[in-house]
Amino acid sequence: MLSYRAIAETWRVLTKARNRSDLIANNLIAASSNQWPVAFFFYSPASEFRLSDEDFREMYYLLTGAFPSEVEDSPDPLVLLSQLCESEVTDMSMLSAYTRIEGILKPNIDNETRSKLLHPLFFKLNSRDMKVFLHRLSVRGGPAKRRDIISGLAKANGERFHHIRSSINLTGLKKTAMLLSGGAFEYEVIRPRNGWPLVIPSPTFVDDPASIQFTKCFVENAEGAWVTIHINDNQCLGFTASGGELPEAPTTLRGWAQGANIPNGIYLCDYAEMRDNPLLVVDWLTPDDTKMSFESRRKWVKETIARWAIKVLTELDDPLSVVELSEKNPVVLRNARGILSYENTSDELVLIRAEKKPRVLRVTNGKVVQLQTGSAPYPVWTVSARDGLGYYPLGELESNAEATKYIKRHIESAYKMQDGENIRVDVPCFVEVAVDAAGWGDYGPYISGSIVKGSPSSGISDVIGVEEIGWS
Repeated sequence: MLSYRAIAETWRVLTKARNRSDLIANNLIAASSNQWPVAFFFYSPASEFRLSDEDFREMYYLLTGAFPSEVEDSPDPLVLLSQLCESEVTDMSMLSAYTRIEGILKPNIDNETRSKLLHPLFFKLNSRDMKVFLHRLSVRGGPAKRRDIISGLAKANGERFHHIRSSINLTGLKKTAMLLSGGAFEYEVIRPRNGWPLVIPSPTFVDDPASIQFTKCFVENAEGAWVTIHINDNQCLGFTASGGELPEAPTTLRGWAQGANIPNGIYLCDYAEMRDNPLLVVDWLTPDDTKMSFESRRKWVKETIARWAIKVLTELDDPLSVVELSEKNPVVLRNARGILSYENTSDELVLIRAEKKPRVLRVTNGKVVQLQTGSAPYPVWTVSARDGLGYYPLGELESNAEATKYIKRHIESAYKMQDGENIRVDVPCFVEVAVDAAGWGDYGPYISGSIVKGSPSSGISDVIGVEEIGWS
């Protein structure tokens, strides 16, 4: 049985290793009959809940009875807790560690309960291995990336990388690991499961239409975000491209599906919350004939679903003609003869993004968010357009490292890097935004894009007016 000590040592080595997938594969081979706990430990999108430094501090005080005044200023809570270990030798299996992590990370328990669950481990783990265990519980994230896990599973099981990646996208990491462990992995029969989240990979980016390998295609303007809608007799569910749940209630989705006459199945949709019709069908992902081309699937969609619920695409005989349509906005080109691989390969579709003219907007506040993939939390910023002598909020955008650094110089109020935390931007902050799409919906103007850099010389007169959003 694979020991937790071996896993902890691998975790420490991974931080500086170049061959991370090889090291992970070695541990997966050692646990070949039950590979999920290993994958879960190193990288687990299924582990939605993680503990913050504040959670660990509270657990330290509960376990020791210490007062905050008795502890040195700003200590690392993971170090503090690991120093409580009374064992010099680690004696615990990987399976036991997995079970304990699941128990501690249950979202419906408090830190007092977590402290009680953690307490026995101080007599089973040494301080070095306890620190790794605590790191796995924390929001800080681990040294392994998604690609490392995919490659590790492929190497450990003698499978192709893209087969494992596609299976994880369609059925999830846990299901894939369990199929591999049981010797039941068959890529040819893996298909999306209705009601289960699936990941929609980003398309390949190209900057030259002449490099595209297909001819006849459909042009999709980038307006909102890709989502999948799952419809069956019992329920109607929506998921983001990364597998998270849509904010739309199932009853709302059911009403939309019934009103648009959409049969049972899984559908790729364009989702823009502020648009008149937030959901527009782009593609049908569960045809009976797996070799059905995009053009044929599109024909079925137009013949079956109400016109108002279908996203309008432009047909082109040659990708070179897209220059005349894009108007410097990003567009997706879908191969008319493209066959579903569920990987968004360059044979199926590509993204062409012409150089965008940045627009000046003001950052009025921010918020800390965390994806369900278990990655570290990060800030998003509310950008606002000029509205008379004031500002009108348009939506929340991400920023690159340079822009984030610039925005943080305008923040004086302290905030925590935990999901849902509000960030107050105390000083007027103007930024340049690369606009992907903008327009007006039932609830007012909306915008999508990204913050590319600060604009320190700008003022209110430089900010785009809210009345311009429709044609920006």
